[in-house]
Amino acid sequence: MTKALLLRAVAVSTAVALYLKFLLPTTAGLFYELYHLLSIDALYSVYIGFKVSAVYFAQWSGQNLAIALLWILLSLFIYWKNSRRERKSQ
Repeated sequence: MTKALLLRAVAVSTAVALYLKFLLPTTAGLFYELYHLLSIDALYSVYIGFKVSAVYFAQWSGQNLAIALLWILLSLFIYWKNSRRERKSQ
């Protein structure tokens, strides 16, 4: 079961890392389109937040290092949390 826990942790952290690397600007565009469809002002604020973070994160020179460290730390945390939960249930 330990192998499955590790695989799940790596899969989730890989999904988060890929999202930050490739899908952050797309998320901003999604909120922009939702704002125009639904006319909810809060969606425009969310769009601005995602757009600013996408632009600055893409230009940051430490982006790849930050994503790699986040991937490692998130994998370890998820594995630790799930293994603790599994030990409690036994």
